[in-house]
Formats: sequence, C-alpha cells, structure tokens
Amino acid sequence: WGGEEGDECYVNQELLNESGIWNCPHDAEDGSDLCVFHLPVDEKNDEKVHKAFINAIEEATSSDDTDTRDRKSQFLGGRFGELQLNENSIDTLAETVEIEMAHTQINNLLKWSVDVSHISFRGATFFGKIMFDSTAIGKADFLEAEFESESDFSHVEFDGIAEFTNSIFKEEADFSNAIFNGKSDFSSVLFRKKVDFYEARFAGDANFRHIETNQESNFRYVEYAQKVDFHEADFEKEADFGSAIFRGEADFGSAVFRGKTNFGYTEIGGGTSFISAKFDSKTKFRAAEMNGKILFGSAKFGYETDFSAVVFSGEAEFGNATFEGKVEFSSTKFKKEADFGVAKFEEETNFSSIVFKERTDFGSATFEGEIDFWSTVFEEKGRFALSEFTKSVDFSSVEFGGEANFESAEFCGDVDFRDVKFGGETKFSFVAFGGESIFE
Repeated sequence: WGGEEGDECYVNQELLNESGIWNCPHDAEDGSDLCVFHLPVDEKNDEKVHKAFINAIEEATSSDDTDTRDRKSQFLGGRFGELQLNENSIDTLAETVEIEMAHTQINNLLKWSVDVSHISFRGATFFGKIMFDSTAIGKADFLEAEFESESDFSHVEFDGIAEFTNSIFKEEADFSNAIFNGKSDFSSVLFRKKVDFYEARFAGDANFRHIETNQESNFRYVEYAQKVDFHEADFEKEADFGSAIFRGEADFGSAVFRGKTNFGYTEIGGGTSFISAKFDSKTKFRAAEMNGKILFGSAKFGYETDFSAVVFSGEAEFGNATFEGKVEFSSTKFKKEADFGVAKFEEETNFSSIVFKERTDFGSATFEGEIDFWSTVFEEKGRFALSEFTKSVDFSSVEFGGEANFESAEFCGDVDFRDVKFGGETKFSFVAFGGESIFE
C-alpha cells in the first residue's frame, strides 16, 4: 500500500488466505473495482465512508458467523479522510471484534472515543491529528505507524499489549495519565517533538529501548510497576523523570541525556543501571530514594550534577565514572557499600555531611577540583588508597568508625584533617603531601 515495487509490507499471517493473499471483504462501489474504503479520498465523501464503516462494524459485532465477524472488521490499506467514532455513532465494541486497519492512510482528523477490545493500525500513516482521549483499548498495535500531526492518547487505558515499536511521531505526542495494564513496547520510537507521559501508569513491563526524543520529554510522576528498559535511549533535549516511581528493575545503560536531566525525588525500588550513560547537561537526582542496587559504572557527567539528600538503601557503584562539572553529594546517605573506585572528579566536589554505613571505596579516584568531606561519617572501612587530590581537601570533623586507608594517596594541595576521629586502623604509608597538612 503506497509503496514501490520490491518494498515489503508486513501483514498478520492470520489475515491471509491459503495462497498468502488478503482479499478485501467489502463490496466494490458501482462502476469501480474498489470498495468505498479503498477508493481515493478525493473520490468519496467522509460521511458516506463513516456510515459504511459503522455498518461494517455493526455487522461484524452482531454476526454469529466467525468468518463474517472476522472479515467485516478488516480495512487493511484503506484510505480515509476524516473519521470520528463516539458513543453516538456506535456502541461499545464487542470483545470478539478485532478491528484491523493495518497500513491505512488517514488524511484528516481521527477521533476515536469508543472502547475497543482489539485494534491494529500497524504501518498506518496519520496525516491529521489523532485523538484517543479517555478511551479503553484492549490490544493496541501501532507498530511502524507514522504520526504526521499531533497525537493524543491522554487518559487512555490500554488493557492488553500496547505496541508502538519503530513508530515515528513527527509532532507532539501526549500520553499523559494513560494507563498501561499489560506490556507496552515503545522501542526504537522516534519522537521529533515534545512527548508527554505525565502521571502515566505502567502495570506491566515497559520497553523504551533505543527511543530517540528530539525535544522535551516529560516522564514526571510516572509509575512503573514492573521492569522498564531505556537502554541506549537518546534524549536530545530536556528529560524530566522527577518524582517518578520505579518499583521494578530499570535499565538506562548507555542512554544519552543531551539536555537538562531531572531524576529529583524519584523512588527507585529495584536494581537500576546507568552503566556507561552520558549526561551532557545539568543533572539532578536530588532527594531521590534508591532502594535497590544502583550502577553508575563508567557513566559520564558532563556538567553540574546534584545527588544531594539522596538515600541509597542498596549498593551504589560509581566505579570509573567521570564528573566533568561541579558535583554535590551533601547530606546523602549510603546504607550499603559505596564504590567510587577509579572515579574522576574534574571540578569542585561536595561530600560533606554524608553517612556511609558500610564499606566505602574511593581507591585510585582522581580529584582535580577542591574537595569537601567536612563532617562526613564512614561507619566502616573508608578506602582512599592510590587516590590523587590536585587541589585543597577538607576532611575536618570526619569520623572513621572502621579502617581508614590512605596508602599511596597523593595530596598536591592543602589538606585539613582537624578534629578527625579514627575509630579503627589508620593507614597513611607512602602518602605524598605537596601542600600544608593539618592534623590538629
């Protein structure tokens, strides 16, 4: 439909006959070999098409014949101008009716305001605005669909699988307050304009792997009940996940955040990976609650980063991470092991008033800006062996409850250890001090 010779057009095998062919089940118009749904849009009027569509659906709904019920609700490759369906034009569709509109082309407004158990717009092209506002949909298939105008799925309840893989949204897409009760798949979707999932709810697994957003992305207050996958996602502009709730595992590994990024006040319940993720602009995780194991290994933070007042209830791994801008970890709590081994801090870094409950490792870390550990508590082993401090360091009023290991560390600037409490073994062998050192 609408392709060139040699192009492939996927159609569900269940819709094809024994010869692998789909035949239109609707009667041809007088003087034509095409039905009203396949005639070019400029050769028919929307009202006639609308009535024919309603009649076909009602015939499928009321029929006791399985073949009639299945075939009459198939409109593959149809051409529509404007199409509006609401309760005034058709009752709630029967659970047995599966509406197939794969590879259809809709030139103008599509407004669907009636509940449907199964609908497929696989490979469809929407040139006009599409609105499914407040509709209940069972199984929804929009795989490889193209949305040329605005798309409104706000307040829609998807009761079954919601499939949007490889779709393209060229204008704003609104999924705010949508409910996904089954699995949802947005993998490899391209959002060229703003995309809004504000207060959406995902009860099943959610797949956003390889998505690309060219403008703002709003995921504020979204709740993910199961696993969510944003692996290798690319956010070109601002990405806002503020106050979102992740109850299952979350994967942001190798994701790229090019604009301002907000994970402030999020609640993360399962294991979460940001391994090799890149944050190119200002990034905020302020006051987030991270209850599972958090992995930031080899992540790169290219601008200011705020982890202040975060609670890490699970293990926190920042090994080999790079912080190119100012870093704020003040008043953060690490309840399990924390690993910053081989991490690199290129600007001013604030680790003041932190509580590290278990073993903490800054071994072989590099600090190129001023560092503040004032009044931080290491309840168990604190390791800084082989670390390098280029500028001044403040360890005043720090408390080490277990071993404090600074073996072979290098302090190129001033270092302040005033009022430090060492409760365990202290190791300072082979330490190099290049500036003033205060141990009062």
